[in-house]
Amino acid sequence: RIKNRIYKIESDFQVGEINKSYIAIGCGSREAMGAIGMYEKFMCLPSSKKQVTEFLVKAIETVSEINTTVNNIYEIITQRIN
Repeated sequence: RIKNRIYKIESDFQVGEINKSYIAIGCGSREAMGAIGMYEKFMCLPSSKKQVTEFLVKAIETVSEINTTVNNIYEIITQRIN
């Protein structure tokens, strides 16, 4: 079963299962994963969908300030876990 799991397919078609409840993809993914990981460890991840969206938008804006290949065009995809 793959329900409620996150997988990432690499450019060489290697498939990996992500052991976190979140993933970032694209050219700023390392910075974004670092930002989310630090927030998770030292603060706590937001709980409501609105708070999560606001946090992710701020993370993307922050990454775009330090990585010139990241811009503010993004799509946030959520999955409800039962």
